Amino acid sequence: MEVSIEVLEGGKAPEYKRVGDACMDCYAHLKKPVWLFRWGKTKKIPLGFKLDIPWGYEAETRSRSGNSLDDLKVDFGCIDQTFTGELNAIMYTRKLIQIVRPGDRVCQLKLMPTTFVQWNKVEKITKETIRGENGFGSSGKN
Repeated sequence: MEVSIEVLEGGKAPEYKRVGDACMDCYAHLKKPVWLFRWGKTKKIPLGFKLDIPWGYEAETRSRSGNSLDDLKVDFGCIDQTFTGELNAIMYTRKLIQIVRPGDRVCQLKLMPTTFVQWNKVEKITKETIRGENGFGSSGKN
């Protein structure tokens, strides 16, 4: 699939690091380092590009597994096909302090098809299953 991208001054386009990768790495588009603190607020980290997301698709930002292992996290982000601004990652840490520097690989990006739903309002859901209305750990611990 071909998607139009505008790389901002000093930014870098997302890229697959290896053939067969499911997601593209994205880089911090910062002028100076950003400090993240445990129990601190999340920080919006600009990624240095804009996308023309095709109709019927959305972009998702996700944590990189290597960063997650080091307790540097990205909140999952859903970017609608109608958004035309610079993409950002919403980051936080579980360590005492971490620094995000300009050019750091901060998240992954994946384009995914979307499903458009039309609700069929009913008086009552009558579907019966073994699980029923049980949730939140009702299937056991292991």
